[in-house]
This record gives sequence, structure tokens and C-alpha cells, in this order.
Amino acid sequence: MAESLKSDRIRFEKMPEQIQFLESSKAKLGYGSAELASFLGVHPRTFRDWLKGVRSMSYSSALALSSKTDTKIPANVKIIHWDEHLKNIATLGGKATCAKDGAFGDPKKRKEAWKLWWKKEGQFQSRDILLPKDIYSPRKNAKLAEFVGIMMGDGGVSKYHISITLNSETDKDYAIFVCELIKGLFKIAPSSRKRKNSLALDIVVNRTKLTDFCKSIGLKVGNKLKQGLDIPEWVMKNSAYRKAVVRGLIDTDGSFFQHSYIAKGKKYRYTKIGFSSRSPELIHSVHKILTKLCINAKINYNSNEVKIESQEGVKRYLRVIGTNNPKHSAKIKKK
Repeated sequence: MAESLKSDRIRFEKMPEQIQFLESSKAKLGYGSAELASFLGVHPRTFRDWLKGVRSMSYSSALALSSKTDTKIPANVKIIHWDEHLKNIATLGGKATCAKDGAFGDPKKRKEAWKLWWKKEGQFQSRDILLPKDIYSPRKNAKLAEFVGIMMGDGGVSKYHISITLNSETDKDYAIFVCELIKGLFKIAPSSRKRKNSLALDIVVNRTKLTDFCKSIGLKVGNKLKQGLDIPEWVMKNSAYRKAVVRGLIDTDGSFFQHSYIAKGKKYRYTKIGFSSRSPELIHSVHKILTKLCINAKINYNSNEVKIESQEGVKRYLRVIGTNNPKHSAKIKKK
């Protein structure tokens, strides 16, 4: 499946650094150029251009290789957002056309020529680019259930795309996991973009067929709270799916926090887990799942938060459900 055209670019300080990064990835994975292009979901010619240093590679592909090979992306890279990249290539294209043809010609003549072409040929030609692009539709499994939890936590489904919004600093490593999860499930490389003047990082996939698939597995289009946000029935019927959906929810909308107090001059510190939502139905479903797993959890009086406060409960949560968000793991290790 081809990579999304609307993909942010990554610009290394010097192009040889990009070439070295790609060559190193090929060596570590033992892939040829065609195999690595297939893994990244790009055309072999596109990958060869990256490898030659003809053009900057996509940010999502750099993240995928960094995760797959356990190689850090250099700190001095620059992320070129899609809008800026589009503006740059449009400018270069315009300059090239001017250099070749002198001027853009008479607008009236261009319009007349277009009308003539449309009448004779254009209206009869099929345009695959206007057709909805296919996606891989996975069977229901634990990874799909975790994706559902992530979408219910920090995600959203619109008519034409899905998006997941994370913190660009604290969730930086988790964003790599989410991108890989989407790519593994649907065979699509999502784009990611940090919002200007904000810590928000948006992971986006523009596919109407993916939004249709999300609806088919119980995710809501538009305002999910107004439509009664709750865990889909197919997830609640399977033990492995229930664990995965809670992991996705708490890895996005949950928190691991340290509670400390002093007793008889001695300081005590231990970890608690909390999950909050403005959907009482979702809170009660999460509590029900935790209770079935023998994890002691409590709902507050407003029914907008469920907490695991006992140390035994936290230990059992980590043992039975676990976390894929490194920021949560880090807090446990610092305990």
C-alpha cells in the first residue's frame, strides 16, 4: 500500500546523513532497496531517490525505521510540515516551468485549450485518483481492540480521516508505537504533524474507507461523547480484547502518578493509576473489566474517574494488562 501523499518530510542537516541513515537501516535489517521500500509502503523509485539524496524522505518512514532498527534519529533534523513542503515544491516547479517556457502564457488561451481538451478527451477519461483508496481490513483481534482503546481515548473519526492527538514531548516514543500499530493493522503509513505553538502532535490517516471501517467496529464519527461513548460489544465479549482496549484507553487518557506522604517522620511513596472520562458508561465499563481481572479499582462519586490505588492493584494491572506507553513505564521505574 502506497504511503500517503500528504506526508511531512524530515530534513537532515546534510543530505549524506540521510543516505547514511538509510544505508545503515538496510544493513541492520538485511533488506535490499526494494524490500525496504515495500516495508515502508513507498514506491521503489521514491526510495531510490531518498537513497541517492535527490529528495528528503518522509518523517513517518524515518520514525518507522528508527523503531524497527532501534536507531535514534539525529537531534539536528528539521521536520517540514506538508503545507510548507507543498509550497516549496510548487515554487520550484513554477521556476522550472518559467525557465523552460519563458512565461506561463495567455490565461485565456490556456482556458480555451483546456475546454477543447475536456470536450474531446477529458470528460471520457477515468480518474483513479478520485476513487476511494483501499485499506487492509484486519480481522478482530487484540491489536485492533487496543487501536479502539487509543481512538476512544485520544482519537477522533471524521467523514474523511481519522486522527490521534498526543503530546509531542511526553508521548514522543509512544507516537512511534501508535504509527506502527496503524501500519501493521491497515497497511497504511500515517502522517504525523506537530502543531505550531503547541505541544500537540497529530497522527492522521486520510482514507474514507478507513473511517467506514472504524464505524463498522463501533467507533463514532464526530462528537463521540454526545453519541454515548462506550466500549463496543465485540470487545467486551473477549478477555484478551478487554485487556487490550483498557491498555489503549489508559495509555492515552490515563495517568500513572506518584502519591507520597509522611508518617512518623518517614516518607512513603507509591504509584497510583487513574483514568478519567466524561462518559459515565465508559467509566463503568472500564471498572467492570478491571473487576473481572481481580484488579481492585474504585469509581469516584461523579462517575468521571476510575482509580487503582492499592499497590497490589497496580502490580496486578502491570502484570495482567501492562502498558505500551514509555512515559508510564518510566514513572514505574522511578518509583
